[in-house]
Amino acid sequence: MFDSPSDMPPIPTFAVKINLGYALGIYEEHIRDELKLIKTIRNAFAHSAAELDFSDQRIIAACNCLWLPTKWKGADKLDQGLDWSPKERYMTSAKFIFLYFDSPDRDIKQKRYATSQFYSTLRRP
Repeated sequence: MFDSPSDMPPIPTFAVKINLGYALGIYEEHIRDELKLIKTIRNAFAHSAAELDFSDQRIIAACNCLWLPTKWKGADKLDQGLDWSPKERYMTSAKFIFLYFDSPDRDIKQKRYATSQFYSTLRRP
């Protein structure tokens, strides 16, 4: 389908899409950083020659860097000293990103970010 350079999609990679979304002001820096982590973890699974799972130390380290799960409903699990598994952190972050973009008011997120109680809880400390 994409055999020649002229057949390349206009935005060819997820990395380019992440950077473009941030450059256009669609989301803030911490959302961009979370997307980059999700991409890195996904690529590790997709491009590993060996079988890989969430018990791999590199995957655990990357999942532990995901920040959004601490802001998700149920983050009280972390407050109680209970650890989320790397897979739970990854899946929770991916779900949050999906819901963030699927929100009906996504076109006005930037304007509401500073004043909305919901979005203000998502600020990175």
